[in-house]
Amino acid sequence: MFSSGRTSSLELLAVFQACFDGRHDMITDPPFARGASPAVDAWLASLPEPLKDEATFVLDEGASAASQRTSTAVRLRIGDIASSDLRSGTPTATLADALRLLQAPLRLLVENRRNDGAFLRKLAPPTWRGKLIEALKRRWIELDNGGGLGELTATVMAAARDPMEHTRLWVMFDSDARQPGQPSADARAALAACQQIQQPWPVPAHCLERRAIENYLPVPALFDWAKRATGPERTRLRRCAEAFKELSKAQREHFNMKRGIWGDLTSEQQRSYTRRETDILDDADMPPLFQGLPVDRRRHLLHGFGKDVGSLFHDEGSGARIEEEWLRKEIPDQDRIALLQSIFDRM
Repeated sequence: MFSSGRTSSLELLAVFQACFDGRHDMITDPPFARGASPAVDAWLASLPEPLKDEATFVLDEGASAASQRTSTAVRLRIGDIASSDLRSGTPTATLADALRLLQAPLRLLVENRRNDGAFLRKLAPPTWRGKLIEALKRRWIELDNGGGLGELTATVMAAARDPMEHTRLWVMFDSDARQPGQPSADARAALAACQQIQQPWPVPAHCLERRAIENYLPVPALFDWAKRATGPERTRLRRCAEAFKELSKAQREHFNMKRGIWGDLTSEQQRSYTRRETDILDDADMPPLFQGLPVDRRRHLLHGFGKDVGSLFHDEGSGARIEEEWLRKEIPDQDRIALLQSIFDRM
């Protein structure tokens, strides 16, 4: 590679640059040692002094930095070959194709770029959040709007045709599950589309265990949400938060946060209760997971927290409505770190 007549010096330097900034790591074969490879030594000697120092740093640090990566990190071989072979046992790319992959941002394909992006930033533990925000600023990763589960699935299926495209893909979506462990049909279809892609590497696909991102909101944040409302809506939201707090863990994780119990009724049921002018649902009409709730709790949970409750994730700085202590109690650290690690492993 370092002495090949078809190697572009600019492209090779660009690969070093992609590793110098810490996004990627480089390991030569055999591993770099000063004076051990005449071709590498001659290439380094041809560089101006500042470039030589930086390139040597990349080579010196590569093996050590790579050893800190997890087992799920992507490993690509760059070969002195005429065309790339990304579907082989050892995915190998030409220098030009490797550079395309190394420079391309990782696409975080989500259902709603604005809300899901805020969710990811808030979910990141403090020691990880800065790294995530920096990666977004430097466009190492980019949020891509899936536009709902159906469109998201279609995007994944289109990317499946091109390894150069789906290698730079990371996917997250709501399970829309109304019961624990029972994602909706659309969520199962999205997950299946992702799982069909295995070469050269599986697509990281995260179907949230809870119903939606709003189901990860800590209870204290919901009480704070209620306090910020005014008039009758403030009272309604406070009562909804109080009733929500009394639910079981499984119920809280699968409650329709935006539209409440009403949102899970059929259109026929909604018309029936509208005609009856009642805000108390019969227990038999309650979603199975919520049957048996006391009458008052059914009433207060009827309409949920409203369509904008997810905006809680958007608050930053000293005015944030979600405190880190609340998040730690609501979501295990290992789950938060695993989600972020899966991004950086593919970045």
